[in-house]
Amino acid sequence: MNYKTDMERCLNYIEAHICEDISPRRLAELLGYSFYHFCHVFRVCNDMPVGEYLRKRRLQKALEALDNGEQITNIALALGFETPSGFSKAFRREFGMSASTYRRSKGQRIKGNKKGEKDMQVTIAQKDGFKAVGYSIAPREGNKAELIKLGAYWLGSDFSSVSYEDYDKLAGGGADQIGMWFHPEEKDGDLSYFFGPVVDNFDFVPQGMVTVEVPSAEYAVFTTDPADLANDKQAFAEVIQRTLRYVFEEWFEKSDYSFDQTKYAFEFYTNRNGGMDSNQAVADIYIPIKKK
Repeated sequence: MNYKTDMERCLNYIEAHICEDISPRRLAELLGYSFYHFCHVFRVCNDMPVGEYLRKRRLQKALEALDNGEQITNIALALGFETPSGFSKAFRREFGMSASTYRRSKGQRIKGNKKGEKDMQVTIAQKDGFKAVGYSIAPREGNKAELIKLGAYWLGSDFSSVSYEDYDKLAGGGADQIGMWFHPEEKDGDLSYFFGPVVDNFDFVPQGMVTVEVPSAEYAVFTTDPADLANDKQAFAEVIQRTLRYVFEEWFEKSDYSFDQTKYAFEFYTNRNGGMDSNQAVADIYIPIKKK
């Protein structure tokens, strides 16, 4: 698969059909991806889930329509918003002002940017299947200050629903932990994020936690650059996301492998690589692969 080409094709399709009822599943079918894999790749390459991207693009189209003097009610209906009030709320949440205020003041557009990534060292390894117990973390919708759009999404989450004693019992005082996206939602293509320790069995599962089984697979393993997890958690998360972006936007294109859509990609955290108080923490990123 050529992810850059596929994402360009996907985004071009969205632009051409932005006023239509576009679903994440329809886009996955267009590219020939499984639904889960499409949602994962889209989020990595575009720094946001499909549903959020569609909403943002429609609102950008609304800016253009406002500049052209079109009526707010007509714009809302043409871009697929169910009601003008729903459009108004989305517009204000995105741009910090109402559509009518924008029309009078010509508010600033919001633009994104991409950065190229350097080559990284990779190890190809077979890993046996394993079990894990942990938290299922729903994406934090509407948090504009949120820099952790994909990797290390557990940072900043509220884990108080499980007592320290129960978590310590589960983790055995220092078990390896994983973080991964799983279970995409059909409506908007979003995912839930899993974070928790690797376990031998499911004999003890604290209330409020979920279980996952990761099957055996062949992986491309990328180790992130060291980052100061103790004092700058955002920097640590950005290093992980930068690594994932490199994998999907550059490494696959020039490697002999493609992503194995039947398996899970995950972040692997071990005390050997530095804990929460480390200023040189790294993570291993496991990407399931198969020969092209």
